[in-house]
Amino acid sequence: MEKQIIKTISPYEELDNYAKDNKIDPDLLDFKIINYETTIRNGKNTKTFSPQELEAFNDDEVFNGEYEITQTYEISIIKKTNPLMEFKIGTNKNLTRVIAHFEITNFDISHGISNIYENIIDLIHKRFIKQGLLIGIRQFNFQQQLLKALKSFENKQISEAKILLAKGIDPIDSVNSQVKYYYKDKKEDNDEIKKLDYSQRGFIESVSKDELLIEFIKPIIGKNGRNLKGEVLPAINMMLDNEPDFRVSEHIREADEGSSLKYYANINGYISYSARDKLYDIKDSVSVKSVDFKTTGSIDSGVDQNITLNVEEDDKLKDAIGANLTIEVSTLNVKGNVAQNTTIRAKEVNIGGQTHSKSKIYADRINISVHKGYCEGDFIVIDKLEGGVVVGKNVQVKQALGGRISATKVKIDTLTTNTKIESGELVVIKECLGENNKLSISVSKSPLIAESLEKILKGLQDCDKVIQTLPKSIESKKFVIESNKDSVAQIKERIREMKQTSTLPPSSFIRKIKDYQKTINEYNEMSVILKDAIEKQQYLKHNLKILENKIYDAKVVNLGKWSNLNEIKFKLLHPETELIYSTKANEEIYCLKLERVVVNGKETPEITKFSKSEIGDFDDIEIIESDEK
Repeated sequence: MEKQIIKTISPYEELDNYAKDNKIDPDLLDFKIINYETTIRNGKNTKTFSPQELEAFNDDEVFNGEYEITQTYEISIIKKTNPLMEFKIGTNKNLTRVIAHFEITNFDISHGISNIYENIIDLIHKRFIKQGLLIGIRQFNFQQQLLKALKSFENKQISEAKILLAKGIDPIDSVNSQVKYYYKDKKEDNDEIKKLDYSQRGFIESVSKDELLIEFIKPIIGKNGRNLKGEVLPAINMMLDNEPDFRVSEHIREADEGSSLKYYANINGYISYSARDKLYDIKDSVSVKSVDFKTTGSIDSGVDQNITLNVEEDDKLKDAIGANLTIEVSTLNVKGNVAQNTTIRAKEVNIGGQTHSKSKIYADRINISVHKGYCEGDFIVIDKLEGGVVVGKNVQVKQALGGRISATKVKIDTLTTNTKIESGELVVIKECLGENNKLSISVSKSPLIAESLEKILKGLQDCDKVIQTLPKSIESKKFVIESNKDSVAQIKERIREMKQTSTLPPSSFIRKIKDYQKTINEYNEMSVILKDAIEKQQYLKHNLKILENKIYDAKVVNLGKWSNLNEIKFKLLHPETELIYSTKANEEIYCLKLERVVVNGKETPEITKFSKSEIGDFDDIEIIESDEK
């Protein structure tokens, strides 16, 4: 066959023409690529690249430039030969990725790796040209990967290989801006689907300082791509919102993160949004007419967020806070009433109306006009107690009409009837008008003492259990040791004799010695445990005595006269002992407290009466100081 060099943009068309001109079956012909050049054209401007210069197109900006790209090939027509290795080639839809799949079953080392490699490169180029794909462009490191795969086939390290032959650029469609509201999303539970609670409205969205609130994700501008034919792949474009359609106050800071704008809280508080001004702000106080199921639902802003909630409804026939709700804020000011089954948690609570008998309030400081429910806190002031329960450190009640008070210190201006008072240190009553009041004095009602007391009593209980049960087990072990002492000594002597004659002792002898030694060890361990328990019991009893002695400092003071049949009880806990005094009508006893008296040489506690001159003046005592309010 006469060698002929042809310069063309369509080698396969030239191949068909050559076959027709020479009356040769085209299936018997092939071509060899001698050289090729790549040309880019932008209007009248052109630039041509040799195969060695094509790495410039590895740069996305260069390959994706505004130009047309074509290739011209120098070929010679040759006889077709069989490929040295079969393989498959596939592309994606956009023709931006071409992948070859090689299998070891098609690999024959007898051809030589170098020959196989050159043959595969030639075949890849021809298949690219047949599909209209550019050759030599954006191949990156595929030739190194091909050589590595062939060597791995030779060493039988792999059975197949997939190699990326060339990679174009996919278009990037434009994406509009997006706003993420993290302060709204933080309450969602992504781990499990919870039953929907319609009382939870998220009326107050509380936030903490430096918390990420909102993120404005900037739009992505669409960018055209280019496939491996050199064709431009147009991107989908749309109208984009380049700026957020809201503003923020000085309480929220903006941080430009490049791809997005992030907004952080500068203070603790709750998020507010003005639709008119399109302004987000953080505030620390919110006022509402009422809190109920329909309008606000439950409010959970957290007790540590420095948020104050003011509820303005003051109609005595309406509920300022409705039923079946929960409220958590730092400070709650309510002018009116609190309904049933409502739970309030805060640092400070002020109720201007009355609380329902099935309401619950937990706060450090509590001030209630009329209390019928349950409240618990450190410093509590009640204007009128009507059957409610008060648990706290220092409690002051202006008028007690029944109910229960449990606190370290209690002051009551007017005590009527049916009120139970439990105190750990002091009860002061300005005026006692009624009967059937029960006052109980116990150190367990002082929170700091109660915690230590609980640990001591639990320790004593454990010690008592050991001291009661362990001696029997110790005596049993001791009996076994004493009973087997002589027999074990004989066995030991017999073993010594057998060792002298190199005779192996029976296993029963060895087992008997081991069991005896185990019993001795258990006896010693139990004896140590019992000794420790007795010593610990004495130590705990000593500490308990110190705590219980504080009851001798506790006082019940009445600034006026007692009415009839009011019970005053002093309780000692270990052993449990109660001393009771029942008042008589018009009895003037300024102070009752527990004293130690000696009867028949034995020290005994006794309730003792004291005058103002003996005990001191409690007339103007304030158990809740003004600077604490």
